Formats: sequence, C-alpha cells, structure tokens
Amino acid sequence: MLLLSAAAWAAEPWDVWRCMAYAVANSHGVRRVELQRESSQYAQASAVGDFLPSVGAGMGAQFNFGRAIDPETNAYTNVSTLNNNYSLSTNFSIFEGLARIHALRSAKANSKYSEHHLAVVRERKRLATFQAFVAVFYQQGRVELAEEKYRESAALLSQAKKMKALGRHSAVDVVQMESEQAADEYLLTQERITLDRNLISLKHEMNYPITDTLILLHNTEGLCIETYDLAPGVVSAVHPELASQHYVRESARHQWQIARSTVLPSLSLSAGVGTNYNLALQMPRTKSFRQQFLDNAGQYVGLTLRIPLFNRLRTLNNIRRAKIDYLIACEDYEDKYCEMQRLYAEAVGDFRGYVAETKQLERKVASDSTTLALIQQKYDEGLATFIDIQMARATLHGSRVALLRSRLMAVYSLQLIRYYCDGEIGRERKE
Repeated sequence: MLLLSAAAWAAEPWDVWRCMAYAVANSHGVRRVELQRESSQYAQASAVGDFLPSVGAGMGAQFNFGRAIDPETNAYTNVSTLNNNYSLSTNFSIFEGLARIHALRSAKANSKYSEHHLAVVRERKRLATFQAFVAVFYQQGRVELAEEKYRESAALLSQAKKMKALGRHSAVDVVQMESEQAADEYLLTQERITLDRNLISLKHEMNYPITDTLILLHNTEGLCIETYDLAPGVVSAVHPELASQHYVRESARHQWQIARSTVLPSLSLSAGVGTNYNLALQMPRTKSFRQQFLDNAGQYVGLTLRIPLFNRLRTLNNIRRAKIDYLIACEDYEDKYCEMQRLYAEAVGDFRGYVAETKQLERKVASDSTTLALIQQKYDEGLATFIDIQMARATLHGSRVALLRSRLMAVYSLQLIRYYCDGEIGRERKE
C-alpha cells in the first residue's frame, strides 16, 4: 500500500474528515492488520487444499563398491554397481473423523474475524484521529479566547492611562491593569504552547510528518451537533467488534471439534509406481536403460486404517482444553456484548448531558457578558473597583471556555454513539 503524500494534501486547510482518511491510509497498525487478513486468506486456501490428494516424485542414485548383493541375481558379488531408482506416489485421506471439514470452517471463521477486525481497527483509528482533531480544535478556541482577553486587557490599560492623565484614576489602578495584562499575556503563551503539543499529537495519530506544516480548517462546518435517533436500543450483533468476537467463538468451537475427531479412526488411500536401473561397472552392459526402466517398473495400491488406542491421555486432555477454550470464547463474546451495551448507553447519556449543559452555558455566557458590561459602566462612573472588573472578566472567560468544551464534547459523544450503534462514524461524510 502506498503512503499518501503529505505535500499533496497540505496545499489547503484540512478538515476532520480528511485527517481521518489520511490517518487510516497511513497507519502502521491498520497496515499490519491488513497483512494479517491476507495471511488468514492464505490459511483458508491451505485448508481447502487439504481436501486434495498429495502427489510426490522421487529419484535416487546409489554407487555400490566392495561386497554387495546383485539386484538381478540376489547373490553376493564384489562387482561395483551403479543403481538408479525412480518413483511417483500419491496419497489421499478418505476419512479423518471430519477434522478437515472443521479445519476449513475454522479457517473461514478466522478469515471472517480478520475482515471484521480490520474494520474495527480502521474505525478506531478514525475515532482516535477525530478525538485528537477535536482536542486541537478545542485548544485553538482557547487560544482565540485568550487572545481576545489579552486585547481587552490592553484596551483597559490604555483607557486607564488616559483616565489617570485626566485625574479620574489613580496610579494603583494602572499598576493593577498592567499586572492583569501581563497575566493575560502569560495565559496566552501557555495556551499556544498547549496548542502546539496537541497539534503534534494529532500529527502522530495521523502518522503525518512532524516537521511538515499542517493547516487545519478551524470552523464549525462538519463539527456540529446533528439530529440523531437516540431512542433506547441495543447494539446490533453485526457490529464489527461483536462480529469479530463471534468468529473467534466459532473458530474455537471448530477447534474443539477437531480435537474430538482425533478419537475416531482414519482411513487413507495410497498408490504409486516405481522403477530402477542397475549398471555393473566392471562387466559389459547387458540391458539398455530403456529396457531396464520398463522391465523393472512396478505399481502398488494400498489402504491404511489407523485406529487410535492409547497415547498417554494426550487426546483426552487436548479435547478438554479445546472445550475450555471454546467456553472462554463464549464468555468473551457475552462480556463484549454487555460492554458494548454499557458504552452505548454511556455515550447516549453523555451526549444528552452535554447538549443540556451547552444550552445552560450559552445562557450563562450571555448573562456574564451583560454583567461585565454593567460593571465596566459602573467602573467608568467610579461606582466599581478594578477588582470587580477583574473577577467579571475571569468569570466570563471561564464560561466561554466551558461552553466551548461542552459543545465539542457533545460532538465527540455523538460520534461515539454512531460507532457503538452503527460500527462507523461520520456516515453522512465518507472520505
């Protein structure tokens, strides 16, 4: 799989959907699972091939010197000889206690597991990239709010200096506003540092070159709280995570059947042809290679019946272990189903909570903005102190940050709901 060129994508700002597409296409983890799926397909093909007969050919040469047995007279001789033999054989297993059938079904289950597991890994990578993008988006909003707060403090400081020149404010007010501006500048610096770290984390999640520029599209397009059916329901059995666990259980069940089949007798058919050529090195040649090749040819056909009697309890213990592995796989499936139900219910509850919280914070931000405007007016009239303004500005800033976080968490919770319910995120906008 060719990695996508980062330079080709960096010509314009990236939105979250493009980031997710790049992350999936360039993820080492996704590529590893794709290779595992390809390997499972070859394993399934091998299981199909086990139903075919095996064919083998052989050829050998032997040089005898000193005392030996003459293959023609079956008597001892001291003549050095050269012997060539040729053979062609085949073997076909007629019955093996249904082991091959269950091996094929187990291989098919493993192949299906690989397909669903690949879907799970891809969606988890998309979800992790979405979360990292939201973290950058959230931090960018904090930076913008910190910049706005810094500009407001700079404007207040400029106003305070003018009012001091007019004799309406004291030097203490100017010093306090200078301290407030310095604090806002420090806050802005810290928010920018955190933004850079979050951007590095996003690049790492995408496997994007850390040193290359990544321009993100920071607006609310594509990141909004959309209408979604939140009616109580259950996670579908075809969800990739549940489906993959189902095929793990099926594979374990067939492995158990394979272990049980070892107590049954097996029957196989074999057949072959062979010939040889002998040459006495110290005697004149009596027969040509072609004549000996035809005269010495022989064929055989045989049936072999194997009945297992006792192998030190190994077969019995293998059956018990395979059964336990199957029961463990059943418990894992039920546990995964309960876990998916819990995570889906939690995501629905979180989404509803963040939506309600967002509406409340919107009212609070509006109220805090009005409060700050009134206090600012009173301060200009000399009826409020700078501490009152400082507290009102801090309260408004905190409310705005909380509102931003609540909105983005609602967006992220909605994607979690889609993943747990549908097995994928962003259905309306595929890459």
